[in-house]
Amino acid sequence: MRIYLLFFLVLFLTNCGKDNTANQKPPTKPISTPEKVVEENAKTITLLDAHTSSPSTFNEGYVLFDNSTNSMWASKPGTYQGEYVAADFLPSSNIVKSIGVKFEQFGNMVRTFRYRLTVNGRFLGEYKYNEVVPFNDIVESLKVQISYAAEMGDAIRYEGQKSIRVNYTQAGKNAGISEVWLFEDVDKPYKIITPQKSFAKVDNDLLSVFDNKKETVWIGKNEKLTFSTLEPNSVEKIAIHSGNMLSDFGKYSRPKRISISVDGNSQEVDIQDVRGLQVISLRESISGKDYTIEVLETYAGTKKEVAISGLSFLNGEQSWKPTISNYKLPVSEIDKTTIFSQFVNGHYANTWKPEDKTLTTAIAFRSNGTFDLEQYQEVGQQSVPQWNAKGTYKIISNTDKKAKLQLTGGMDDLEGRVSDFSETVTITPDGFKGTKHFENIYVRSN
Repeated sequence: MRIYLLFFLVLFLTNCGKDNTANQKPPTKPISTPEKVVEENAKTITLLDAHTSSPSTFNEGYVLFDNSTNSMWASKPGTYQGEYVAADFLPSSNIVKSIGVKFEQFGNMVRTFRYRLTVNGRFLGEYKYNEVVPFNDIVESLKVQISYAAEMGDAIRYEGQKSIRVNYTQAGKNAGISEVWLFEDVDKPYKIITPQKSFAKVDNDLLSVFDNKKETVWIGKNEKLTFSTLEPNSVEKIAIHSGNMLSDFGKYSRPKRISISVDGNSQEVDIQDVRGLQVISLRESISGKDYTIEVLETYAGTKKEVAISGLSFLNGEQSWKPTISNYKLPVSEIDKTTIFSQFVNGHYANTWKPEDKTLTTAIAFRSNGTFDLEQYQEVGQQSVPQWNAKGTYKIISNTDKKAKLQLTGGMDDLEGRVSDFSETVTITPDGFKGTKHFENIYVRSN
């Protein structure tokens, strides 16, 4: 008799309450950690940017750090396991003693049981939904990812002597997170200063600079960025992720010297050629509505185009970047009669045991044209990341029985190496078949 080793206890909960609405207080009591009160005179940490894995708008990740459990982020229906929030903070000397997350459950939301926590690019571990994680260091970036949730579909597929656990999210179900806390001391959270929403007129070509994601890259040919805010804004410092943060850092040229001009008042700034966040002070504060950022000198790359992965402005302790009012992220038009429409906005994972390791490979395609592909090693009830790849996909062909997608982006081996990523994926009713980095991810037992 074949025995399959299960790493997580599959729990089924009965849903209660009304349907959810993003960024609204749940009508029923959430199952989560107790609410933490942020004192008015609490020490502060500045949030530079935050993004969620299945977003509707650029700024919705801010609500997870707004010191209030009355606002929340809700993932898209069909996306919950594997979904995440990632954030960057202004470097400071404030030591974070511990980190906590409050998950929500009501209506069609599933209960989150476990989450993975990565801080400053280092994977800390996997934790129960109500655990507060000891840390005791400065926090410059973090990622909170849902690793195990209720109401997952499960099946066992056999191939000869090999057994494969097939795991997938349920259509119409989603997850919610209302707050991420950084603690100065026990039950004493820091006050997070969230970015100012500065509405502006911005060319769509520049959105990859201001969308809060380091993984989206602006590739400039004219080496100039211009935008106009609706109200005057002040700049004391700039915070920049220079170059291509998604994959090969040396692939494109990087800014060496730039000028920032506001209503005709211009200053020049030198930038180091390093991968990561740089915060640079201006000689004096400048203010206005009409902005031009121009690249004056570059560090040479294999391609002449200049790459910038992210840019924020700082006025005192608060950051800001141009925001388009009511802008919605693009959603791919996918024919609902095709096979790909059955799998978009879902999470699919297979667990098997090659040789002496137990590995899980997971994939998610989103309707905004992005993908996440990850592999974990299962150790007891812990899932330890091995590598992840993310980027965009292009539909090559798509019928009711078969589809072919081209994936391009970056792969992170989680040991400090990031490289270009490319994979051709074939989709059939059986699942996903890759060409380089994975063989199959099945979606059914036979």
